[in-house]
Amino acid sequence: MIVSCSNDHTVRLWDVKSRKEIRKFEGHTNHVMCACFSPNGSIIASGSKDRTIRLWDVKSGKEIIQLMCSKWVVDMEFSPNGQFLKFFSHDFKIQIWNLQIGGKINELRGHKRSVLRSQYSPDGTTIISCSKDQTIRIWNATLHTKIKKFTGHSGPVNDVKFFPDGQTIVSCSDDATIRLWNLQYGIETQILKKGSLRVTGVDVSSDGNTILSCSDEKIIRLWGLL
Repeated sequence: MIVSCSNDHTVRLWDVKSRKEIRKFEGHTNHVMCACFSPNGSIIASGSKDRTIRLWDVKSGKEIIQLMCSKWVVDMEFSPNGQFLKFFSHDFKIQIWNLQIGGKINELRGHKRSVLRSQYSPDGTTIISCSKDQTIRIWNATLHTKIKKFTGHSGPVNDVKFFPDGQTIVSCSDDATIRLWNLQYGIETQILKKGSLRVTGVDVSSDGNTILSCSDEKIIRLWGLL
């Protein structure tokens, strides 16, 4: 199944094989900016310009809970165990909510400009984030404290992703580079560059051998790693 969100204020569930809509979730009163599945696939979370996060039961289509936010939500992600929800708005912090109690438990503060992307490590112990402040930050997901800060990009860092091993991350930036970093040693290990326009997104294959990138050149590239 695929979940989508839209400016029509709805969240929709789709069957991949039939390409048909399975269910429509309605309740938001403004553009829905992001949506994601819980790890077990039973819940969908959606964030909207109406300054709410809503959790939906996939089977029944009913709203489970509504969380009020001070600003509209840009992006969100469940923790690997499904207990926490991490999200950020157009500000400098990442908020962590405990879904069992339905309330915010902490904030990750440190970036000097807007957060653009964040992700849990595969084991859920670490969070990475990137920002317009040209840095990548590594956080302890349990203590909610900063572990490391990576610098090297000369422009806003648009995306950052973990490799499956949880020890390597890849980032991309307005400086037209893709960079690999080793978490344990806190060092940059490789720079990939082809073109002069900003790289807007990256992802890593499930086996960790290939990087996918997209850019303002209107090109999608695959990078093979030795």
